[in-house]
Amino acid sequence: MESSNIQDTMGQTAQAVTRPGWITFAGIMFLISGTFHVIGGIEALSKSDYVVNELLFANLEFWGVVYLVVGGLALYAGYAILNRHGVGRTIGVSLASLQMIIQLMFILANPWWALVVITMDFFILYALVVRGEEYFDR
Repeated sequence: MESSNIQDTMGQTAQAVTRPGWITFAGIMFLISGTFHVIGGIEALSKSDYVVNELLFANLEFWGVVYLVVGGLALYAGYAILNRHGVGRTIGVSLASLQMIIQLMFILANPWWALVVITMDFFILYALVVRGEEYFDR
């Protein structure tokens, strides 16, 4: 009887700790992209000469604030996904889609970085939409 409880407890602990590789990828990429977005937002607000002010619309200060907000949401989404909160998947899918649209608007200022982020967001969407059901719906 005692060994049965120990095995059940070990099984529950292992199930709580492990997660599919795609979900781990999505969570970590949100943490990384959130950090980059916060840095990009600070850079845009500091009027750095590194960022070219050739945007689709609005000015660099507006996009700096947008990047800070999106970066903060991405950091939260990464934390929530890695800790198996269902809201993390919802925020993650919404945010990855929003980041793709934002990068399309920012593509004239930094085209290579925009294409990298769009590709990364595509894989995050794949991880959360296709692979997320088995992880979040338990």
